Amino acid sequence: GDSEGGRHPYPSGKVHKECHDNWTLATAKLCFHCNEPVSAVGGKFSGSYFNIEGKGELHSECHEAYQLASAPRCFFCDEPVTSAGGKFSGSSYNIEGRGKLHEECYEAFKDSEAPKCIECNKPIRGTFYDMKEKGKIHVECYEKRS
Repeated sequence: GDSEGGRHPYPSGKVHKECHDNWTLATAKLCFHCNEPVSAVGGKFSGSYFNIEGKGELHSECHEAYQLASAPRCFFCDEPVTSAGGKFSGSSYNIEGRGKLHEECYEAFKDSEAPKCIECNKPIRGTFYDMKEKGKIHVECYEKRS
């Protein structure tokens, strides 16, 4: 716009050229995740953002933290079920009555639910002998006893 004595016109009045950055920060919408102005802030925010329906604006720099904070949690390890952070693929199982389970937690979950061998105390997921009241034993463990 036209400059008039170093001032630029704004809908709410006039702002000095040297006050523009502060005015922009003071009037910017706030990121719903970090509650800071959605505007370019050197070394901190680029000014780019996502508009999340029903929530508002989210700094592009806050996106991963928001995903981690808002994702459902794996019932086994209690970590967020998302690929954000690079720790997990984001793939999961929905276990009825329990909730989400990371694909990466599946084997450990199955082991935790499996009966334990009375000889070696490791999970039984293959062939075994049922020793009735004593419990179950791997075929290999039983044969080592004999």
